[in-house]
Amino acid sequence: MDNVQLSPRQRQLVEANVGLVAVHIRRNVRGLGQPNRTREWEDLFQEGCIGLIRAARRWDAGSGIPFPAYALPRIHAAVSHALENRFTLVRLPRCSGSDPAQVARRRERAVTVVSMTDDPPDRRTERAAVAAAGREMISDRLREKYQAAVRRAGASFSRGRSRRSDRVELINRLIEEWLLVPKRESRIALRQLAREMKSSYARVAQCAKRLEEIVRDLLAEDEEFRVLSEESRGASLGTSAPVDADMERVLDEARMRRFVRRFGGASPEQRGVLLLRVLEASGEDVNTVAEGWFRRLPRSAHSALLNDGFPETGGASAA
Repeated sequence: MDNVQLSPRQRQLVEANVGLVAVHIRRNVRGLGQPNRTREWEDLFQEGCIGLIRAARRWDAGSGIPFPAYALPRIHAAVSHALENRFTLVRLPRCSGSDPAQVARRRERAVTVVSMTDDPPDRRTERAAVAAAGREMISDRLREKYQAAVRRAGASFSRGRSRRSDRVELINRLIEEWLLVPKRESRIALRQLAREMKSSYARVAQCAKRLEEIVRDLLAEDEEFRVLSEESRGASLGTSAPVDADMERVLDEARMRRFVRRFGGASPEQRGVLLLRVLEASGEDVNTVAEGWFRRLPRSAHSALLNDGFPETGGASAA
């Protein structure tokens, strides 16, 4: 149907209303103003224009519906479909349930999502080979990162003050039934959740929005997530590309940069805690490591540490 030529009237409708596409994307798709998101903006704009063209072909002037009102839902559907199938980093439904039939249904839906891509047959075969070999893919790491960020966001948001006793329950339900459900059509409707929680829709929507903002901030600070996202854009298989040894080295460097950045911005007390945790995680004996460091110091540093380096205990035994 997309190859059908537009009539002069239909072409005029498209040209006069093409601004609707840009308005819809600016209002409903976040983060595309960043310099590294130019390609996504252009691709989504093209998808929205396809929805606009389809609306121009099907619109009936005698229906009494203004063309912009008729076109916007079609633009929204085209952009949403592109976001779901081309730009979403994690699309596979979670298979955490214990019911074998439920797990099988979810896997069947996951296969359907993959089969709807526009990849040529040889690329789909390559994807299937990676999955069959049991190799870890970029999508696996991205999913882990996203889920961890969601959990951290929930824990952080739950610590806030609230006059409602069901705050934690609402946050947990938003996490399990909304944020961690990849397919939008499978998520619980926020209005339904508000009814079940005996709460206002505004409160539920505000909580959902705040959780999304926290997750977005956490992922923006995660150097490894950024590297994985960039690698998926440059790989021929996208997020289905395997995490090989070369990528592991790149990710190791990303983790090191993140640690150095956090360590450099920490207070002296926080640095002490971080160093202690590093030593404990390394499996080294902390006392032995500290003794070795102390031995390598000049005598003047020995005196300073012994006299001023330990915190006051407030007892006579400190002398």
